[in-house]
Amino acid sequence: MHIFNKNLVKVKKWSVDAFHGNSFGRIETEDLKIEEDEVYQVAEDKRTVLEKLFFIKTGGTIDSVKSETGLSSYDVNYTIEYLKNLKTSYFKEFATIPINPKDSSYFNPRDWTKMLEAVKNTGLSDIDTRFDWNILTVILSPFQTNRLYDLFAEELIKHYSGVIILGYGAGNINIIGSDKSAQTTKYAEDFEANFGSSELSKQKEYSLVSFLEKIETYNKGGNDYKFIVVNSQVPIDQYDIDYEAGRIPLFYGALPSGDLSYPEAQTKLAFIIGHKQLIQAEAKKHKLTYEQIVKSCFLCGIRFNKKSNMKEFLRISENESGCRVVIHPKNVFVKGSFENGLSQIIGLLKK
Repeated sequence: MHIFNKNLVKVKKWSVDAFHGNSFGRIETEDLKIEEDEVYQVAEDKRTVLEKLFFIKTGGTIDSVKSETGLSSYDVNYTIEYLKNLKTSYFKEFATIPINPKDSSYFNPRDWTKMLEAVKNTGLSDIDTRFDWNILTVILSPFQTNRLYDLFAEELIKHYSGVIILGYGAGNINIIGSDKSAQTTKYAEDFEANFGSSELSKQKEYSLVSFLEKIETYNKGGNDYKFIVVNSQVPIDQYDIDYEAGRIPLFYGALPSGDLSYPEAQTKLAFIIGHKQLIQAEAKKHKLTYEQIVKSCFLCGIRFNKKSNMKEFLRISENESGCRVVIHPKNVFVKGSFENGLSQIIGLLKK
């Protein structure tokens, strides 16, 4: 607590979590929710111990020692030895799940998949490794122009299934030149009248509008849909649509990430699109679109900072970008199969 004290006092949270026993409470800006279902039970008897503890070693800070090239966790087993000493107090049997241990900075999708497969081999859990890892990341910067953003658009269209846009602050984006609302159109017109068309053109070079327009045009052509998710490049901030700069991207079909962090948003989108063939088959069966099912799957369990913002997004999605979506209050893909979660989303869409 002392180490992170300066950071903790600066963090603005939309919700404060607390728990008592097996009940979890969440204080939101407009509500208080108590959750008691789908909670792992805690042993009431402190003398209760696990039958068997499996340990996956991935490397990292705890097991690091100094080397000629810096701290390294290669061939170090401090944590394993420590856990073995706890055996009689907390578990009866101890086993390690062998994978290639290395610093987390070196990890990639192949390592995550192998780790999940190793867990499956214990016989204790089923796994689902159907991910589409082709999710692009675009980090906005005042130094970058649409010359680079247009290249990103081309890469997305040719080689990727979706993109996470990391905006400023609460996920805001430079949308100068957008004609998606009367206000943004008037702003451009007034700017041109006051400063000239040449200066407006130069200002638009730093805007992401051309990127959004290219993807929107591509998606409207009936092609393989490319999904856009808006997030924040600031770790302690979360996406918000209170500001015009955060709301206008939704008019182009972009998805809000709500309270999801960037890694969470990227992984969730990758997991959902990884089930593309199944979703397409179900969409055809139930006379829905692939776009609306994927978007509704991504949105399940996401929290907005205001209920009014959630309603505004649903309005924009249906009326402005032509896609009716639903937002299930829970992430239906946690503690269950993808097929079961998908069934719940489709059921909600058909109501």
